Amino acid sequence: MIYASLIGTNEYLQQGNNLKGCINDVNNMEKFFKKSGIIVLDILKDKQSTKVAILKTIENLILTLNFGLA
Repeated sequence: MIYASLIGTNEYLQQGNNLKGCINDVNNMEKFFKKSGIIVLDILKDKQSTKVAILKTIENLILTLNFGLA
């Protein structure tokens, strides 16, 4: 099995650093992965993409792989 975690951030705290299209990319990748049989464990977008949340997402991915769910 293949697992994925998706993170996309368009809006940053500092003005002038914002991006366009990252959320659309995450949405498109999620659709593609699901059609391809890839299991999406976590999706973080914009304000959800904090350091703590990203580290938790990585931990979740590692735990999934270590406990034989992969």
